[in-house]
Amino acid sequence: MSFISKTNKILSLIIVSLFFTSSFCFGEQNDGELINITGVLSLSNTSSYPSADQLFYKNSHERIINSNQQQLRIISEGNVQRFEYEFHATSTNQHSNTEVFSITDTNLYRAKSLSHSTISESTTSNSNQWIQSIDRAAISTSLSNITLNAGRRPISWGAGRFWQPLDLFGAFAATDLEREYKPGIDQISASYYPSYLSSFTLLYVFSPIDNPLLNDSQGAIYQTQFGASAAASFMLSNISGNPTAGFSVETDWLNAGWRLEGIVFEEFDSSQTSNYFIAGFDYQFENETFMSMEYYYNSSGATNKTKLQNEATTPLVLFGLQKQLSQQLLGVSLQNTITPLITANYTMLAASFLNTDISTLHQLSGIISLSDESDLRLSILLTQGDALDKNENIQSEFGHIPASGTLKYRHYF
Repeated sequence: MSFISKTNKILSLIIVSLFFTSSFCFGEQNDGELINITGVLSLSNTSSYPSADQLFYKNSHERIINSNQQQLRIISEGNVQRFEYEFHATSTNQHSNTEVFSITDTNLYRAKSLSHSTISESTTSNSNQWIQSIDRAAISTSLSNITLNAGRRPISWGAGRFWQPLDLFGAFAATDLEREYKPGIDQISASYYPSYLSSFTLLYVFSPIDNPLLNDSQGAIYQTQFGASAAASFMLSNISGNPTAGFSVETDWLNAGWRLEGIVFEEFDSSQTSNYFIAGFDYQFENETFMSMEYYYNSSGATNKTKLQNEATTPLVLFGLQKQLSQQLLGVSLQNTITPLITANYTMLAASFLNTDISTLHQLSGIISLSDESDLRLSILLTQGDALDKNENIQSEFGHIPASGTLKYRHYF
């Protein structure tokens, strides 16, 4: 184990110890109740079946790729005198019968990872790692109509269902089924509330201190609500040195919910300006089926096959300013509560170049409530489109992604 790894592990243990020590030293909250500690245990397994021209393909004798994960999340949230705190720590074990890498943009907005990873095995036939991480650790206080917040916590500014242009710091992917716990970023923020229906927030986000190529980010957003069914946001930000401006508008009209959201930004290491926006609506049918539809456009995206592979490695994708490789996509989802204990959801994403070379992704999922504290989720993912070429270059938005099925059990305590 390297010195840096040992240091990170020791630092994480010290922070956890100090947190719990200080919490129990306070003893009780203002209302006389003990500080609340809860948690979530999740067990999941994903099986993929790649073809010879898709990701993770090994050989004809080992077609099925299995990846399983066990995660324990410990949560403590509450009040201590005039302060509110939030703390999430996770311990995760991941195993796969192939070498799988997970890419996330969250660590771009963390001064230190505050995590420790132990890789017990990493080969083309097996990989296993154990990760301990502090996912959230923030404290806030309110002074009249001003709220101050510091630490690691999630920031969510977007209004979109599939894509959120305003959500610049670790936005979910359109196919993410689990959106309950968004990863935290290291930030300092101040929010001013001029009225009950409006707010103005200033945000400062830290970049990794061990990466001199990345700059800290800043942002400001004004959010307001008009009546009971309309809202708007206006945002200015600087993402690691790249100016960004955006807006979002939501309203109800003709028994449907409508939204428009977009940003204009300067591309990295370039004076070229790009725009990224979504337009969508929601509608609920009489049988309680809820439908969402959204159109995605990003001027930086690929307009033909030859540009797809280059888009996969652009900094815009890494920083979340470009959530898809293609320039235009359409997203549709249907959700229905079959019984009080069973909910089903279908999602379809489609990309094309001038109505040719259509690539689609279909995701069918269902949640079964087993008790008040546990549930079971089953999901199936299928894709269509050109896969990888002989040089393993991407030829369509989704064709290189193999079909897969996921089973996940969650227990809350």
